[in-house]
Amino acid sequence: MSNRFERWAWCAGLLGALALVTPAEGWADDLSDLKALVVDQSDQIRALQDQVRKLEDQSDSTIRPGVDAVDQRIVDFENHPSSKLFISGYGAAGYNDPDRGDGSFGMLFVPIFHYQLSERLHLTGEVEFDLRGSESAVEVEYAQIDFLVNDYLTVTAGKFLLPFNAFSERIHPAWINKLPSLPPIYGTHGGSGGSGGIIPVLSDTGVQFRGGARLPWLLAGEEPRINYSFYVTNGPRIEPESEVAERFEGLAEFLEDDGAIMSADDLLDALELGHGGGTEIEFGETLSDNNSNKAMGGRIGLLPIHSLEIGGSFMRGGFDDAGDLDFRMFGFDAGYKIGPLDLRGEYISLEFDRESGGTESLDGFYAQAALKLRDTLAYLDVPGSSFVDRTELVLRYGQVDGATDYEEWTPGLVYWIRPSVPLKLAYSFRNGRGSADELQLQLAFGF
Repeated sequence: MSNRFERWAWCAGLLGALALVTPAEGWADDLSDLKALVVDQSDQIRALQDQVRKLEDQSDSTIRPGVDAVDQRIVDFENHPSSKLFISGYGAAGYNDPDRGDGSFGMLFVPIFHYQLSERLHLTGEVEFDLRGSESAVEVEYAQIDFLVNDYLTVTAGKFLLPFNAFSERIHPAWINKLPSLPPIYGTHGGSGGSGGIIPVLSDTGVQFRGGARLPWLLAGEEPRINYSFYVTNGPRIEPESEVAERFEGLAEFLEDDGAIMSADDLLDALELGHGGGTEIEFGETLSDNNSNKAMGGRIGLLPIHSLEIGGSFMRGGFDDAGDLDFRMFGFDAGYKIGPLDLRGEYISLEFDRESGGTESLDGFYAQAALKLRDTLAYLDVPGSSFVDRTELVLRYGQVDGATDYEEWTPGLVYWIRPSVPLKLAYSFRNGRGSADELQLQLAFGF
């Protein structure tokens, strides 16, 4: 028994010695190979990290242009605190040729500056350089600070585009607007019912509360959404009567030269300008308030399905120096996309008190349809071409009813050189307000 035990002990000792001596040399070699492999992989990881950093630095030049590109840059701006500043914007070069008058070229350049003060505080400003018309103009379109309270509320302070309907805040930039001109209910900065529309593209100074949320039910298998915005601003002011008279005087002289009327003075006397008959509201022309009666307004938008949005807007306040004359404004807007067809329309109603007593009313609307030929041919299963794939047809109709009625038809064609660079050709057929038909050509770009 003891001999057998001794033999087993001797075998076990021999195996232990072999395990301690012979494999140790192999393990040393394996450890050396493993160390070399780890060093090599570390070098590869560092090389990959350098490539990732280079790709991140080049991301601005590789993302898709257009609205997707702007959205992507905003996401990068919000997700990476190190990205403190970036610049976007748009511009346009155009040619307008009315059938009564001389054709002229013009240029518009609008840089937009975005700066992140912190994760919740963002500063945005837009400067517009307008080289159209009789003289150049430089204007701060908006300059605002946004405080992101939570996922459902953002507080904005400063000068901002008013979310009255959708066009002013979202669509008026030249590379987003699908026609070279503004809809008839909108005009350039200035008074109501003046050269081009009921109101201008609205911006004002004040404070705004805005946000959005999903609604807790399903509609056609989708979650409806709602967005809102409410604001308090300085509001408009009454336009000096001399400025109103000057505008009508220019129109009267034009009509006299054209032979439409016998005497410009007779027309001005008939309009009783200088006797309280020329009350007009001036929007966005000053950064200070002329009275203690602030303007209040807002918009509520409902998206029952992802391709449809319906919005309602309101705004009211005092506009004269004493704050006794009030204005009241209501609006409705809608946008719907169905296949290759993009439909959009807006309505505005403006009523304001007159210095001479009583009230004056203006109301109007526009409706626009845009058809992408690429999507249309794909829907019909018809092969296209490189030109057709980049072409979009647009038709807009609008009218304004008030002291003088106005009507406009504008068919147009858009060729998308790039998703953010449209070349637009349009012709406006106009009736009313001494207007003239006009050929319009515009090359716009967004960056």
